Amino acid sequence: MLEYGTATLDAHGAQPTTRREVPVDLRHDWPNALRDSGFDPNQPTAWPAEGLLPFLPGPAQEAMFAAIDGLSVPGSPIAVEVFGVEDDRRQEVEERWNELRATRERRGQDASFSPLDLWYDNEGRPECAGWFTRHGWDTRSVDSRDESTRPGRHVRVPDQERGFFNTFVTAELPA
Repeated sequence: MLEYGTATLDAHGAQPTTRREVPVDLRHDWPNALRDSGFDPNQPTAWPAEGLLPFLPGPAQEAMFAAIDGLSVPGSPIAVEVFGVEDDRRQEVEERWNELRATRERRGQDASFSPLDLWYDNEGRPECAGWFTRHGWDTRSVDSRDESTRPGRHVRVPDQERGFFNTFVTAELPA
């Protein structure tokens, strides 16, 4: 992930004011690893959390948000992608995934991986926008389909994709 981020920034000629890569497992003491790498908790920090939350159990998500809140000063923004499977549609989505897996097997494609095997359910998971709002952040939330159509694009939603949700949450700690 860090190599991808560096390559993407380089490809666009982006030069962050400060960027320090800190390869650390989020199950460990990542706030201390940040500080040990020169993180300045007195400066606003941008916090991206894209494609991450379904792979964390609810308590780990809560702990990550609390650590971000504790490390942030006014002016710090966060962007979170919230996606997963609606609880009441999980069985339906799993059945659809199994159909896709069988199709891949018939084609001779690798069908050994299912992202659903790695996802935690939503039980005990704090709702992102509400969590940041309750902790004093100015929060905005938009459904990914609404955001995709904002610039005038048409988004077709196939039947098999229903049951999934995807929302973008942005927040900033005000002065």
